[in-house]
Amino acid sequence: MSVFTKPYDEPTAYVVIRQIAQALKRVHEKKILHLDIKESNILINFNKENQFKPDCGRLPIEFKLADWGVSVDLKNPKSKTNVVYHRGTPKYMAPE
Repeated sequence: MSVFTKPYDEPTAYVVIRQIAQALKRVHEKKILHLDIKESNILINFNKENQFKPDCGRLPIEFKLADWGVSVDLKNPKSKTNVVYHRGTPKYMAPE
């Protein structure tokens, strides 16, 4: 069974969550909001070098965020005025 088709165990899920959290931290430090985080916006990329990195769980894959279409750059004054409360995929939005 391939690493791309088998269900993720807990240590692998930790790697996925950590990589996505690190990506979000980097963009938030640049004052960018993604606004549409969901499973279909997380891409899986084969990266052979990761299998030698303990912090990547020794998996030959990496996870990346995609679909920045509704993202907002808070450093841009025009972008701030375009922040709408109902942006993103309704199924994944916070209820408030």
